Amino acid sequence: TNIIAQQTQLNSLYFYNKQGLNPAEVGYSQATELSLSYRQQWASYAGAPSTGWVMGNTRIGENMGIGGVLIYDEVAFLKTIYAKINYSYQVNLSQDAKLAFGVGAGIINSSVSFNGILADDYSDHILANPSAAGTMFDAQFGALFTMNKVLNIGFSLPQMLQPRINVADAAIATTYDLQSHLNIYANYKIETDSDVSFTLMIMLSISKASAPFDILGTFEFNDKVLL
Repeated sequence: TNIIAQQTQLNSLYFYNKQGLNPAEVGYSQATELSLSYRQQWASYAGAPSTGWVMGNTRIGENMGIGGVLIYDEVAFLKTIYAKINYSYQVNLSQDAKLAFGVGAGIINSSVSFNGILADDYSDHILANPSAAGTMFDAQFGALFTMNKVLNIGFSLPQMLQPRINVADAAIATTYDLQSHLNIYANYKIETDSDVSFTLMIMLSISKASAPFDILGTFEFNDKVLL
């Protein structure tokens, strides 16, 4: 039996974690950045999704950037840890336009814990094993076009290698395949006469299971404070 479901993290924190969305974003700000984020959905429900991110990146020379990402994601009995290194290279198309390409590579560790699962038949042989886990190597590719530092258009391909975890069981062979996704997004920064600016972001994430569409916005004060 084949079951298809959403696999990458859904969140509304893309403005603060763009490196996690697209490796081509590494080094874009021309400054050293470090971010720590946490999000929990439906907190009053047992097994509700929760995700934590630790990310850092810096500029190298005039055209390159490097960064690292560590993500912990937990949904019910499924836990996943992502550890990845990102690299980007920027090309100046004109005085106001730039094109950046990025690649990321790292490991994904996924584990399933059957302890505490509510089931109709606890004699099921699958529940006899307390847990199952596996580690995979994976890669990501992305590109980013920028114009006048106000318009950004990017795309990325997470889980590009579509790795597989084989879960061994005495009576049944189970595989957990990670499917490649396509993220497409654009954001536009609107400047005002005061110290306030507004950035609108539109994003579409496409996979075999779903294609969620997000519209996000943020206010910035003095190029320092985001809301």
